[in-house]
Amino acid sequence: MAKAQVYYFPIRGRAEPVRLALEAAGVEWEEVAVDYAEMKADLGKYPFAQCPRYVDEEGDISQSNTIMRHLGRKHNMFGSGLAEAARIDMLADGVEDIKRNYLGLIYTDQLSDEAKAAYWSTHMDPATAAGARNGGAHFAYLSNLVKHYGGDWAVGSSLSIADILLFDITDVHVRAFGEQFKDAYPELVAHHARVAAQPGIAAYLSSGKQFAKPVGPTAAPPSPAPLPAPAAALPGGVKKLLALELEVVQLQQSLQIVQLEYETRTVQLHSLKQRADDAEQRAQAAEGRAASLAQQAQQLERQAGDLRCQLGEVAARHQQENAQLAARLATAASKQAAAQEEAGRLREALAAARQEGAAEAEAARRAAAQAQAAQRAAAAAQAGSAERVAAARRENQQLRGQVASACGALQALGIPASKVFGPAALAAAGVTGSVKSPPKSPSEAGQAAPAPAGASSQRRSLPPQTPRGQTPRPGSGGGGGLPGSTPGLRGKAGLRPTYGQDQAFLEIRAAYNAVMSSDADRASKWARSVFSSASAVDTDPRRVEPMVQGLLQLLAEHGLHVPLHKCGTCTYKLGAAKLSVRLVSGRLMARAGAGQTLDVLEWLSRQPLPTAR
Repeated sequence: MAKAQVYYFPIRGRAEPVRLALEAAGVEWEEVAVDYAEMKADLGKYPFAQCPRYVDEEGDISQSNTIMRHLGRKHNMFGSGLAEAARIDMLADGVEDIKRNYLGLIYTDQLSDEAKAAYWSTHMDPATAAGARNGGAHFAYLSNLVKHYGGDWAVGSSLSIADILLFDITDVHVRAFGEQFKDAYPELVAHHARVAAQPGIAAYLSSGKQFAKPVGPTAAPPSPAPLPAPAAALPGGVKKLLALELEVVQLQQSLQIVQLEYETRTVQLHSLKQRADDAEQRAQAAEGRAASLAQQAQQLERQAGDLRCQLGEVAARHQQENAQLAARLATAASKQAAAQEEAGRLREALAAARQEGAAEAEAARRAAAQAQAAQRAAAAAQAGSAERVAAARRENQQLRGQVASACGALQALGIPASKVFGPAALAAAGVTGSVKSPPKSPSEAGQAAPAPAGASSQRRSLPPQTPRGQTPRPGSGGGGGLPGSTPGLRGKAGLRPTYGQDQAFLEIRAAYNAVMSSDADRASKWARSVFSSASAVDTDPRRVEPMVQGLLQLLAEHGLHVPLHKCGTCTYKLGAAKLSVRLVSGRLMARAGAGQTLDVLEWLSRQPLPTAR
């Protein structure tokens, strides 16, 4: 590549220090105009969609201070060691802090008198350097560093990029503040003159290659120096020449002002285009996000539709199964009723025959043969009736087992049996409400004789259930409660109530204890037959844990939620309390801390109720 290239707008701006560094190093370079649309679109050439951009045989670089450091290292303008290089970096960053504030003064505040006064007070007045809130941007700091680290130059004993950056920032402020700046910082003005006198820079400043004005508006151009008054004896041609020279000077000043305004408008236009491009990109991104959200919403809606269809299918299947079970139960009940009716008719016929025989004893004696034949027929009929009654009872026992199995299947599905079977069917099957005595084993069910009439009235059953979320009122039909208990009790002020203070829990525990105490032997046999338990204490999780889950489900059906969580084999936690559960003679027993063993419901009655039920 023959020449280095500097891509920038036709103003001084941030490219001016790069041009000065190239001239100071004696590098041949050329100015290349920037295509604004290409700058925003081609991130390969303009990685930050900004300029200046510098291209030489070693690469393509953006960011003005990065370009300056590259030129400093390449052309021996970056100090004589690491310490001087670090000081040059420090001065470059200090100049950058001031430049950012200067650009705000130029473009935002348009160099208004009020803005200039505030800018001078914050960033230039030597009296405000100490203790001022200026973000580290103050000319007093730069002046002090030049005095501390340099002599003729900002750092070390030769020209560096720190000198060029300091020259540029001093130059634009001298143009904006004039004599006020020169009086406050004479050492920076002297440094500015030394840099301007360097051969390459001096030639550049006098060559006409430099743009006429720095970026942004400047102070009003100075009035042209008054020409000496012509002598009265000057000829007319000389007077005319002087008038023309004065007009030329005025035209040059007007041209400079127009050029300055053009540069300002150009920069403002570029800034507006950049903002418009940014707004368009944000709008496109927002549209993309909205489209993505719409797609997600459609997917969620489809998933919800699929779930609704699946739920409908499951509900229909459950309804069909429930209808089938109800039909089977109704058929069994009708068969049982027909068998009982037939047995009643046979008993009535037998009683009538006996009465007739007693009333007509005389006729019977006269017709002994006929009476004996009638007795033999009655005996045969009675035997057939007894056989049919026994068969009906066996069929009734089988139907009871089928209904109990159906109730167990419904309970496994989480459906209360009372929602499928009526009270009469449940009573006929020996199922009483939600609390049921353990069923007999299959062998015992086949061998057991029919229960005598009135036996079901001796069984203990749960009191009527209290509706979930409600507390029975004293004297209401929702359950008589226990002596000395207070329905709806929730503990003293400041203390959390326990399960033992809840009316529904007390009723469940009373019914449970009644069943266990009256049928203890049968419950133990049932546990051994179902779980094959050979000992009085059983810790097999396959036997213990299903009974715990059944107890929790019973409590939940009566409106009591017990957050008892499994944390190990036959081990559970309720809040901070931890217990181990086992079967002892068919009864669930809990082993808590310090080796204490007691009934699970007794242990649960001492635990606090959850805050929300």
